[in-house]
Amino acid sequence: VIGVEAFGVGLGTAAFVAYIAHTTHPLYTATQFALFTSLAAVPRTFVNAATGYLVEDLGWRNFFIFCFIAAIPGMLLLFKVAPWNKLAKAVDKPL
Repeated sequence: VIGVEAFGVGLGTAAFVAYIAHTTHPLYTATQFALFTSLAAVPRTFVNAATGYLVEDLGWRNFFIFCFIAAIPGMLLLFKVAPWNKLAKAVDKPL
């Protein structure tokens, strides 16, 4: 279980690093990369502290349902920011 979790975290981290590298300005890549990665760590720190209390109050089943519902806005946001939208629009345009 721990190995699968570590593999999933590695995949997520690789995708996040690729996204940050894609969105940074070439002249300020190092500074923006440092700022974005540190900003990404802030919510993780606070959420990790609260999850134990949430599990105690909600129970594991309801906790996972809560996490699923909390992830829906981010999944919907993918339709706006994901690169496949740009690719599909570029393919549809005539040369």
